[in-house]
Amino acid sequence: ILKNVDNNNLNFMNFGYWEDKHMSLTNANKKLCDFVINQTNIKGKFLDIGCGYGEQDFYWNEKHGHEIIALDISKKQIDYAKAKADKLGNKSIKFLQGDATSLPFENNSFNNIICLESAFHYNPRVNFFKESYRVLNKDGELIIADIVLKNNHYGILKSAFIHFFKEILSVPDKNLITSNDYANQLKEYGFEVETINISDKTFKPYFNHFSRNHHISFYFYNKLIEIINNNIDYIPFDYCIFKCKKNI
Repeated sequence: ILKNVDNNNLNFMNFGYWEDKHMSLTNANKKLCDFVINQTNIKGKFLDIGCGYGEQDFYWNEKHGHEIIALDISKKQIDYAKAKADKLGNKSIKFLQGDATSLPFENNSFNNIICLESAFHYNPRVNFFKESYRVLNKDGELIIADIVLKNNHYGILKSAFIHFFKEILSVPDKNLITSNDYANQLKEYGFEVETINISDKTFKPYFNHFSRNHHISFYFYNKLIEIINNNIDYIPFDYCIFKCKKNI
């Protein structure tokens, strides 16, 4: 689907961060990478959990020179990232297949962890919080970009959006919570938490861009995009950045 969007030439799978409506989807995704990594002070090699095809890791490494360990549960995506790294001769990024809820690392292994728009998949997500706390060093930082509910009160239309989102993105019911509940869960596992809401820079410009620039000739799919775009103000989700510091 994403390969049918104009000027989208990389395998990013995120909503992006839109500074203006004239950006390409690829550039909006790079801006999201910039916004997320700028929320923390990288100290040495860091861990990227839920790396997908690794596009953000190649971007961060090229722009900042960071050494990265990148982990994802999908063998297909990790194999793609490894092949791309080999082709580029990039030895600064190590791609591993693994589970975010049971991390294959020793205690106190990293100063920084980033999780870019993938934690809503994790089952249970609270185990990812627990594991991240375990593998972070003292005063280590975890940055999560994730999608949460605006509130716990919604009617038929919003319920339809929630069901569609849950099914298409494989989101466990227990992960459909508000940003306040999300922050409270992180605090229960030992983190100090700051929440930044960037919804205005994500959902609406993403779907506006998508509706104007995709080339998929399938009636029901096109109708669905039209319905979402026409009702974008009723989408019952927020896009939040959670800045978490390990509290000992």
